[in-house]
Amino acid sequence: MRHRPLTCLLVLVAAAVAQSEPPDVGITGVVIPTPGPIGCGLSTHLLTCTDVFLYADDPAKLDAVVGHNVKLLGNEVPVPGVTCHLIKVSEVEEPPPATLVACGSFVPGCTVKFVICPGGLSQFGLWVALDQGYKPITPLKGTWLLGEPFFLIALGFDGAACHEVVFDVPAMPILVDVPVWFQAARREIGPVGPLQLTNVECVTLQPGGPCVSPGC
Repeated sequence: MRHRPLTCLLVLVAAAVAQSEPPDVGITGVVIPTPGPIGCGLSTHLLTCTDVFLYADDPAKLDAVVGHNVKLLGNEVPVPGVTCHLIKVSEVEEPPPATLVACGSFVPGCTVKFVICPGGLSQFGLWVALDQGYKPITPLKGTWLLGEPFFLIALGFDGAACHEVVFDVPAMPILVDVPVWFQAARREIGPVGPLQLTNVECVTLQPGGPCVSPGC
């Protein structure tokens, strides 16, 4: 009985330290609820186009941004025996510092467009890969979500409101039904700011159909 106050104090100190643990992951993406039996540890949500799962001490924090493209800060939590990435979310940033939107007909021979926002006086890059990946850079810069090998398909800078990349999908039937992932990055250059990684966009090339003008 004599040592109970000390024990309680140590528990409170440990809890305070755990709560103040700085985030080690920053990641941008569209939040959706974890569907059906698919899950990872304590996960309640995940990011589209990834195997990155999410939870928070207050689930309402994630419920409030379902369907939104946001930047999340938190800590990766190991899940024994499962090959997935689980992030305990502590902060939500909306709008995020960098976003990627894809639109158009992902059909061989059709035109597609990618929009990287915000623009302003900034540099940008756009990459593509045949698989997803996961590599946190820093909470400030974000998380690289493309697998290897990945390929740079656009690089530039301008002062437009958003950066636009337009290109034609190669007219190669072998590309049909191939899933691909795209991710972009941007950084301000007036003055030079930190690199910011976007969310990923994932598409599977379709066998045919009319080419619809990109609308984004």
